Amino acid sequence: MARGERGVVSCERGEARGQIGRMGRILVAMALLASSAVPLHAAGAEHRTHHNPDTARHVTPTGVRVIVRSEPGTGLVAIAAMVDTTDADRNAAPGIKELVARSVFGAGANLSAEGIAREVYRSGGSVASLVLPDGIVLRCLTTPAAFGDAAYLIGQALKNAVFDVETVQRAASAADRDRLSESGQPLIVAASVARARLLSGDPYGNVQMVSERRPRSLPIADLARYYRTAFVPTGTAIAIVGDIAPEQARRIIENQMVDYDRAAPARREPGPPDEAPQRAGRRTERVRVQAKTAALVAACRAPSRRSSDAAATSVLAAIVGGGKASRLFKAIREARGIGYVVGAEAQLWRRAGLFMAFAEHSQKQGPEGAPDVVGLTIAVLDSIVLRPPDESELERAKRYVIGAFMRSIERTLDLAQTLAETELIEGDWRRVEDYAEDVGKVTVADVVRLAKEVLPYGVIVSVTGADSGSTPEPP
Repeated sequence: MARGERGVVSCERGEARGQIGRMGRILVAMALLASSAVPLHAAGAEHRTHHNPDTARHVTPTGVRVIVRSEPGTGLVAIAAMVDTTDADRNAAPGIKELVARSVFGAGANLSAEGIAREVYRSGGSVASLVLPDGIVLRCLTTPAAFGDAAYLIGQALKNAVFDVETVQRAASAADRDRLSESGQPLIVAASVARARLLSGDPYGNVQMVSERRPRSLPIADLARYYRTAFVPTGTAIAIVGDIAPEQARRIIENQMVDYDRAAPARREPGPPDEAPQRAGRRTERVRVQAKTAALVAACRAPSRRSSDAAATSVLAAIVGGGKASRLFKAIREARGIGYVVGAEAQLWRRAGLFMAFAEHSQKQGPEGAPDVVGLTIAVLDSIVLRPPDESELERAKRYVIGAFMRSIERTLDLAQTLAETELIEGDWRRVEDYAEDVGKVTVADVVRLAKEVLPYGVIVSVTGADSGSTPEPP
């Protein structure tokens, strides 16, 4: 995302905030975000037993939830509005959600595309949309003086987006460029394939694969239908963090949301999360792409973000692949000298989640070297049960998880998104500040039980680079 640039509108497809996400834009879920702007329960830190007193929650007359955290003296204000797309995702074709996210800051019912561009400039900060498995986030970083303009801009995107041919065409072209770039990144390809295979038949698995091409005709009517279904006040949470008084922020947002009164469609509550692993052992899949490196992703279904095992899943991922002291790093990178990128992530969403262990390595090892990486990875996954972590290893993993949380919300804009997302997905922004305590309660028994339940099942995707003159096999 372009930050600090005036007049910039962008769309981020990247959802993972861990190592896979840093490899590029990837349509896998964001690693569970939960932390706060102030020190939480961490090694050597005093545990906070109360929630941040400078945070206020308000619900507008039309049903929009608003969270405001005042941080006087910072000189910046961040706005993050998250829209729940659960209902709209059920019947949407791959790619529709992304095109909607890329187009909401185009033309509007009240403003032309040029008018929107002027509002972006007046807001004094960059504006972006972000696609997540459970929703779409609209983000803006601005100044206290320009907060009203930024709130107006966000409000227009929520209420009055118009999907004209020119705007959608630009969005589709940008999406095509991103997918072309992704198609040459083995780790991204492997993670996308794993997600699609493990969640086939569920909207979470409705991933537009990098080899696919969009239809010749733009589905503008489908975009408008998706927008009307998803962008409703009762499915929207807005978080504001920064140098602004809560009452001022509440008044401005409520004024902008007074006509955000689109009725939500008849809501079909999703069934309980299917958190049981697929009892079919580990399936393997091989993919070839045009690339200079190879990659492996070993993935399995994991508990949801709202599960009581959410924190234990993150700790398990840290033991397997969190940092240089993790088992996967030691087994692959230190012992064998294999791998440019080695790690593991827990990607947790409202109804389900994924556990992913991954490694990107030199193409010189080629197909004949890939089984060695697979074997090393499987051995590490099995070792959690065969050689349970001791208290020292468990505590290291907990510190790693909490530290990653702290880093993920250091920027004001990221904290605002975390608050909005937590309010919408978990029903209470205060879960942000409870998460570190949840991590601290995880025991060795919790980790071993979870490892037995999820790690022996799933899919292993190996991606190798095709020869320079050959045609890549589609995922």
